[in-house]
Amino acid sequence: MRIRVTFDRAQIAAVAGGIAKQVKFAAVTAATRTARQLALETPDEAERQLRGPTTRYTRGGVFSARATVSEPIATVGYKDRQAAYMAYQVSGGRRVPRRVALRLPGRALALDREGNVPSGTIARLRRAAAAKRGRISKRTRERLGLAPEARVFYGVPRGMPNLPAALWLRLGPRGRDGIEPLVVFPRRSAGYRPLFDFTGWGDRRARALLPDQFARALREAIATAR
Repeated sequence: MRIRVTFDRAQIAAVAGGIAKQVKFAAVTAATRTARQLALETPDEAERQLRGPTTRYTRGGVFSARATVSEPIATVGYKDRQAAYMAYQVSGGRRVPRRVALRLPGRALALDREGNVPSGTIARLRRAAAAKRGRISKRTRERLGLAPEARVFYGVPRGMPNLPAALWLRLGPRGRDGIEPLVVFPRRSAGYRPLFDFTGWGDRRARALLPDQFARALREAIATAR
């Protein structure tokens, strides 16, 4: 989940000549600035390739680490927590549910603008399922657009062992008109295919940015040389 922006040490030595110190400083500065620019551009590029908005949490998960003279390598990537799920968008693979299951929304549950279950909704529904007769608070019902008589329970419906564990909504007065899933917790893993070419895009973008960044940094280094 990281892209490295680096200069080859042999190339630095070959062009350094009498301004070796300034060239090294310029290389480090250029690599660092390029990584920072990539970090700024990555959230928008991820949304473009994924064809939809990502959460503020995901957008804030991109970081850059500066280069140094001893190690002229700057890095841009996702922080560990965001990388844990963005890795599936970048590399694909199979995701095994943590703890009980993956959280997949049922038909009756409205999602937010990023396509996720609204924050705190699952916790409120779990509390409702544990309450007497699965009563849902008025505020939660109104937020989810549920009828006043709505009731919810958690688990596998009685007599239906092939269905997944879920938060189920009882339909109709006294729950006599059937059930419908609000949030499904399947125990099977989920398959992902790569959707975000993070490393390929990052490499191309770094190559495009680096020459100008180096030229700028070298001018600055020479101008301030003592």
